[in-house]
Amino acid sequence: MQCYLGADDLFGPQVQGCRSNFDFTLLFEQSIFQIAPCALLLVSIPARAAYLRKQNVKTIRTSVATAKQTAIILLACTQLALLVVWAATPSQRTRASIPAATLSFLASSALLFLSSIEHSRSVRPSAVINIYMLCSLLLDIPQARTLWLRPGPRSLPGIFTAGVAAKTISLLLEARSKRRSLSQPYRLLAPEALVSLYDQVVLWWLIPLFKSGFRGVISIETLYPVDSALSSDDVDRRSQQVWDTRVAKGKTSLLWALLQQYRWSIIVLMLPRYALSAFRMSQPLLIHRITSLLAERTDNHSIDQGRALIGATALIYCGIALCTAAYKRLLHRFTTQLRATLLTSLYRKTLQLPADALSDDAVLTLVNTDIQRITTSMAMVDNLFAAPAEVAVAVFLLQRQIGVSCIAPIALSVLISGISFATSTVAIPYQKKWLAAVSERVSFTAAVLGFPKGFKMLGLTEHLSSVIQALRVKELDDYASFRKFSVWRNVFGGLPELFSGPVALMMYTLISGSSTLTQTRAFTALSLINLLASPVEQLIHVVPQIQTAVASVQRIEAFLLRERATNILNHENDWSSADDSIVGHDDAAHNGNAIELSVLAKHPSTHVDAVHIALVNVTIRLGEMQRSVLHKIDLELRTASLTVVLGPVGSGKSTLLRTIIGELPIHSGRRSIARSGEDFAYCAQAPWLPNGSVKDLIVSCSQLDEVFLDAVIDACALNTDVKSFPQGVNTIIGTKGLSLSGGQRQRLALARALFARKPCVVVDDPLSGLDATTSRHVFDKLFGRHGLCKLHGMTIILASHSPTVASQADYIVALDSDGQIAEQGSFAELQHTQGYVSRLVAGSKDVEGSQTVEDVKVDFSRPAAGAGAQASDLQRDLARRTGDTAVYGYYARSIGWYYSIVLIVTVLLYAVPFIFASVWVSWWAADTTGSGPIALPLWAWLVIYFTFPTVASVSVGYHIWVFLVDVVPRSSGKLHQQLLNAVMNAPYSMFVETDTGVILNRFSNDMTLIELDLVGAVLQTISGVVFAIGSSILIVLGSKYAAAMMPLLIAAVYVLQKVYLRTSRQMRFMDLEALAPLMTHVQETVAGVATIRAYGWARNFHTKCKTLLDSSQRAFYLMLCIQRWLGLVLDLLTAAVATTVVALAMELRDSASSASIGISLLQILSFNFYLTGLINAWTNLETSLGAVARIKNFEATTKSEHLPEESGEPDQQWPEKGQLTISNLSARYSPSGEDVIRDLALSIPAGSKVGICGRSGSGKSSLLLTILRLLDTPTGSITLDGVDLATTPRQTVRSRIAALPQESILIPGTIRANLDPLGSATDTELGSALAKAGILESISIAGGFDSSMSALALSHGQMQLFAVARTLLRPSKLLVLDEMTSSVDAATEAKVMDIIHEGFKGSTIIAVAHRLQTIVGYDIIIVMDAGRIVEFGKPSELLKREGGNFRKMWERSGH
Repeated sequence: MQCYLGADDLFGPQVQGCRSNFDFTLLFEQSIFQIAPCALLLVSIPARAAYLRKQNVKTIRTSVATAKQTAIILLACTQLALLVVWAATPSQRTRASIPAATLSFLASSALLFLSSIEHSRSVRPSAVINIYMLCSLLLDIPQARTLWLRPGPRSLPGIFTAGVAAKTISLLLEARSKRRSLSQPYRLLAPEALVSLYDQVVLWWLIPLFKSGFRGVISIETLYPVDSALSSDDVDRRSQQVWDTRVAKGKTSLLWALLQQYRWSIIVLMLPRYALSAFRMSQPLLIHRITSLLAERTDNHSIDQGRALIGATALIYCGIALCTAAYKRLLHRFTTQLRATLLTSLYRKTLQLPADALSDDAVLTLVNTDIQRITTSMAMVDNLFAAPAEVAVAVFLLQRQIGVSCIAPIALSVLISGISFATSTVAIPYQKKWLAAVSERVSFTAAVLGFPKGFKMLGLTEHLSSVIQALRVKELDDYASFRKFSVWRNVFGGLPELFSGPVALMMYTLISGSSTLTQTRAFTALSLINLLASPVEQLIHVVPQIQTAVASVQRIEAFLLRERATNILNHENDWSSADDSIVGHDDAAHNGNAIELSVLAKHPSTHVDAVHIALVNVTIRLGEMQRSVLHKIDLELRTASLTVVLGPVGSGKSTLLRTIIGELPIHSGRRSIARSGEDFAYCAQAPWLPNGSVKDLIVSCSQLDEVFLDAVIDACALNTDVKSFPQGVNTIIGTKGLSLSGGQRQRLALARALFARKPCVVVDDPLSGLDATTSRHVFDKLFGRHGLCKLHGMTIILASHSPTVASQADYIVALDSDGQIAEQGSFAELQHTQGYVSRLVAGSKDVEGSQTVEDVKVDFSRPAAGAGAQASDLQRDLARRTGDTAVYGYYARSIGWYYSIVLIVTVLLYAVPFIFASVWVSWWAADTTGSGPIALPLWAWLVIYFTFPTVASVSVGYHIWVFLVDVVPRSSGKLHQQLLNAVMNAPYSMFVETDTGVILNRFSNDMTLIELDLVGAVLQTISGVVFAIGSSILIVLGSKYAAAMMPLLIAAVYVLQKVYLRTSRQMRFMDLEALAPLMTHVQETVAGVATIRAYGWARNFHTKCKTLLDSSQRAFYLMLCIQRWLGLVLDLLTAAVATTVVALAMELRDSASSASIGISLLQILSFNFYLTGLINAWTNLETSLGAVARIKNFEATTKSEHLPEESGEPDQQWPEKGQLTISNLSARYSPSGEDVIRDLALSIPAGSKVGICGRSGSGKSSLLLTILRLLDTPTGSITLDGVDLATTPRQTVRSRIAALPQESILIPGTIRANLDPLGSATDTELGSALAKAGILESISIAGGFDSSMSALALSHGQMQLFAVARTLLRPSKLLVLDEMTSSVDAATEAKVMDIIHEGFKGSTIIAVAHRLQTIVGYDIIIVMDAGRIVEFGKPSELLKREGGNFRKMWERSGH
């Protein structure tokens, strides 16, 4: 069509009378497509340049910068030439030609400067330049077409096209990564931090990761690091500033603090999300125009329009793909940052809370379950602001199609939404109840797993297993109400999607008549109704999820608002850059009457006259009953002095030490400390030893000094031990030092305290587990007058029962049983005052310990992997990449085949009617014109149409009900039981070799995955398969030739999942595995928070937490990235399908009708959703099954300690006498380990009292563990009253033998549950046992037997007495004692032994003794060395034996 040039000088935008009226006017193109981008670029350059000029130069000289400048110069030349030509041809130009060319030249010139500074001072390609060039390039294409179609000289379109080519080259150069041009420090940044804007969206930087995952096994170390914006350190710093500022203003809402911190992230996220909504809303308009065009006759104009619609289809669906990827990138980064914020905040608060406030282990549930629920809920948070806008637009467009009939689906949606929102708060109590049940179970499980030796020795394995499983069942029961509510919510939320179409078309046909229902109108209306129902359904689902997240945020908020420990303000420098010389104020008074913490002047030298710590009239109250433990304590501790705290059991010695280090709240009084002495080297009575090597444990957060390390190891008598370790100081000690003996654990804790070189050393009974020789060596080398502590001018505060230690003290503080200072002064002053010290000295021959508390000989020789184990590892690595089909069967068996079949049948009954409804509408619309396959009256069309959603809704309801209400409790309970059985029945060596955090992670995180992620993945995978197949069939039916692309589509999806799943499986495994060290660290911190704070290491441990979190974030964020990559590829695949279908329909008009193409396009609306959902669900299923696989593998690889031959049940009265015979016995901790008991033969007559002693690691406690069947016995036998223990079930052996372990096992719950776990004793018997142990009064004060153990506030020594009372309630003819009185004084020990002897009169007693005096009156003494008996006989005979081992030990102990 020939036209006059003036038509292009109108704004248009559509040209009239030219180019078939199928083009924009040139004026419109130059004004909007050319001037606007250039103007925006010129406006943005000054601000961007000002920012860049403040940055350092980050690149080295390369040819890339020159190439960029050259390309831009060429671009500027073309724009200048274009300006000249426009000026020379006035007849060809419009009013905007000269301004547009001028601005283009100026923009190109400005790009020279911006490109130069961007290249040198930014690590990634310029976002400003790339956005401008991409947008202007796309907008230049229509203008180039226009110029070529216009009549006139060819110089104009030629120069313009050359400019487009130059711009394309510049764009390609500017979009390239600058990694090779960066200087060395910046090359090591995370890949995402270095790539261009396009690469960030299309995720091309992930390709190397996919290659690695497809070809082999990837590890957490080889993953890309997270960029600085996602680093835990950066996130923690910003979040803490926001939280502290709000708390200081009295605003304590964590939710609002998070919104304040991330408000800009949310605002920026909304931009691509709204763009996605715009593209989605364009789909019904596209369907309307395509179906309308197909119903029209074909001419040249319609052909042009058809080709334009092909382009529009590609644009819309590609836009959906790219906008989805862009907004999800921002959402995933926000979620990752939120996860880091919450976890670092929780950990920081953990370091600030009193140890007693952490005893419930609630933080473990918050870190695991609550944070996971919050991050999971964030996946749909965008619908909160996008869905309402989509609903509004869909309603407007729907009204234009069906008029007033649009009220019907709107009313239905509003009604359903209103009811759903009104009832959404119903779920909150259900959620809180369930989360509390989860916290209770995890806390109880963590407590039990913390004492593996204890619960096995006491024979409580079956009982505690049943209690834990009962808690799991209770947890599932508490969750049942929410699951039922979820069924109702899902079914109710799906009603708008199911019934909106039938309701709308019914209203329309009843009002306007059936004849008005055309194919175009029907499918356009249905597409709009789908777009209306989809956001409504999303809102219905997202609101309860957000409420769940808010409930979890509130739980975290409550934790963050707990009262801090007393000594936190003493270490404010750990969290900030405050002056180290400043000590804060003690604000931890329980009743608000705290007296200000005064500051003693820093003395210029460390001499004894300087006061290091002062307590003035201090009273301490503890427990829920606020029982007074210390009363009116007045005390001054001098610098560089040795102060010894003495007192009977329960007098408050440990409490006084914890008060000195600032760990306890002061009820009244004042605590003062020297400016230079706010840090303490603290050793609690129960040594706190996080897992790691011996060297790492001793050095911990101190500066490594190899010379001083050797001196410390020697001073702590660890030389021999270290030499015996397989890797020396690099040997791993295991969780809580389980692979060490008790004495070794104490000496390691002392070594750490000494190596830290803190100004004050506070140690709680550090020598209780050492033999006389070792004890004297350690004391002299550490605390003696020429010891290392004195040498370094350290102030020493030591709680002890030893008169020898007291005799070396500079100052003594003796407490009485009421928690008051009975006497204080020097040893010379107090030994003649007839007080506690003089009485202690009078019995000095009874008090020095004879032998160590060494209970377990070190067995660091872990089981060798061997060929079989290596093959197993290879198989697990292969399964990690390719999947393990056996896991599907394993999980299906936990569900049951009946329920599996029911789930498949119900989903078919849901999907088939739902999908076929669109075909029914097509037949109905065709019937109105008489061309339909069947003819029915209106009422029949409507009745059958309504039948489809009715059947679908009933089926999906039953489908979800069966799974959530019947299957989930069944499978979850069964899987938990299988895991629990595997763990509780595992050999003791498994607990020694495996981190408790790793095991606990299976009970917490894995169980949560099975209940949450796996449940959704199973439901979505089953429905996704059916819907994707059904939708594909209808798409193919839309065009005769579309079926040809299905094989290609299937092949593409197959290859895609093959590549994707191999990486995603491994990423999910790493996500789970990377969380285990973090959980272990949190758990260890909870156990040792008092020690960490005392040392002033809170910041160091917080840094370690952030390092572990960054490692976990790698897997977490990259997992989200590869899921986003999958979504992008599938969206682009859907775009290709949609474009192909439309192209075939437009170019081959006879291949599709308006009805068939309407059905096809209507299915394409949901096809990408189905396809993406299917692959994501399949991936989530595969990866969530990782939790099931971990349980399966653990169950398969963890051998039970129970053996098939252990089937002989003895009589109920067994053992009747207590006669023990051991023949040629060898024992080891693991099948491949070294023998710790060697060729031991022993016969103990019934009723005998046997004392076992020996040097450290001699095998004393190993012998007791062997008797109780905790160790493997490759050779020999043990018989008890004629019954071979090797043929008797281990549970029976342990339940029939009374045992008193060295470590008192304590589980959450009541005093009664801890004292009498099996519930077999009456209250009278309980009271009698406690009275004999001397702690009945403490129980009464705490509130009786049904009070919580946490309210009891027993000292370490009192806990041992509590364990004695528990043992008295379990009479047996054989009693084994494993250093159970190590934390009590000599007088209390003698009393306890008398109680035990009386309670077990006539029974055989085998005791590993702490003090030789307690066993010297026994019938038999056994001296062990290197796992063998070196002396055996009556004590009187052994004492007479010249050069005998027992006699030497007796003499060394001061007798």
